[in-house]
Amino acid sequence: MNPVQLFSILLAISSAIAHQEYLIAFGKNHEGSESLKIFISSIEPGPVAISVKTLTGFNFTGFATNHEILQVEIPTSFEVRSANESNKGIRVTAETQSGIVVNGLNYGTGTTDAFLALPCDWLPVEEYEYYGLAYASHSLSHFVIVGCENNTVLQIGSEIVELNKMETYFWESHSFTGTRVTSNRPLAVFVGNPCSFVPRDDGYCDHLTEQVPPTALWGKRFMIASFAGRASGELYRILASKASTSVTVNCNRINNTIYTLAQAGSWIEFGTPTMNYCSITSDKPILVMQFTLGMSLDGIGDPSMITVPPTEQYKHSYVFNVLPGFLQQSISIFVTPEHYQPQNIFVDNTTLENSTRNTVYCSSVEICGYVAYANITPGVHQLHHTDALSRVGLLVYGFDGARSYGYPGGLSLQSK
Repeated sequence: MNPVQLFSILLAISSAIAHQEYLIAFGKNHEGSESLKIFISSIEPGPVAISVKTLTGFNFTGFATNHEILQVEIPTSFEVRSANESNKGIRVTAETQSGIVVNGLNYGTGTTDAFLALPCDWLPVEEYEYYGLAYASHSLSHFVIVGCENNTVLQIGSEIVELNKMETYFWESHSFTGTRVTSNRPLAVFVGNPCSFVPRDDGYCDHLTEQVPPTALWGKRFMIASFAGRASGELYRILASKASTSVTVNCNRINNTIYTLAQAGSWIEFGTPTMNYCSITSDKPILVMQFTLGMSLDGIGDPSMITVPPTEQYKHSYVFNVLPGFLQQSISIFVTPEHYQPQNIFVDNTTLENSTRNTVYCSSVEICGYVAYANITPGVHQLHHTDALSRVGLLVYGFDGARSYGYPGGLSLQSK
């Protein structure tokens, strides 16, 4: 049986249970995590039974809804700080037909970031492939990898590692971005840095973390934009999964900048001033990461990193969590031209009709889409388009003092 046939069978079997299992881990924070939390909400209205388990005896059961965040405090001993710690995986499951939303927060007084957890799904591929992408200034960046299934064999460079379900593997390096990971089974791959200055030598450093998707979920078309309330601009990294990848960046319809990424794992870095709205297109799948800059440049919020969803991963509707404890919280909403109907796009019960529309150009004349912003309060929120065939993109982020967090609001998880 080939992988595509196996995937079709598994998809048919699982069609009634949606995405209900997540394997997560928390990477090394600067001086050690002060608090590790998992935030869970359900896509369906009614209470959904939630189970959180580990290999070393921590267990939690509770109920999630789509109107209140379920917070689960994880002992800080589950922070993975070295290669000697192999039993730190955390399994989150739900009894649901519609799925759940899971976020993780690694908190320190001045070093904090959060991530959107991705379900451990089988994909129609013969080999699972992931890449490291972070921002290292004065400390090593790292992988924390969790096995989704027993008898998983993964390879990083010349290292071959066997993992069972919920087991963790830690790997760190100065030359981290572009490092390739392959496996015979799906993995949960978390990347980050204990405390990184972005850009280098501009204060202050902050913890970075994201769960990166496999290359089968990467894309070729992106819209990027400044974060709401920021004055210093942003920094981006783009990473290729194939050799000879051509990438075109157009900002504010002024000019096209074309990059060639020679090898798989090659990457580029560029910055944009505030109030820049850009399109990124490529001829082969790429991964795009957006970084906020340090507090010394912007007055609030140190660095965080956010996976930018390609338009191929936009969704019709989202349930998303906005975390407590941050002074300034916002969302960025991205819509392609054919789906931009502001009267039909709702954040909770409010349409985008009165929101400012910022235009993203593919060239001096062609429009790629639009960006709108909304301030948002802590809790569970919904974004949806009333046309079931339309798609929108979503980023969620917050800033407070010398801390920040950010993540995509969700991914459709459709492989291309």
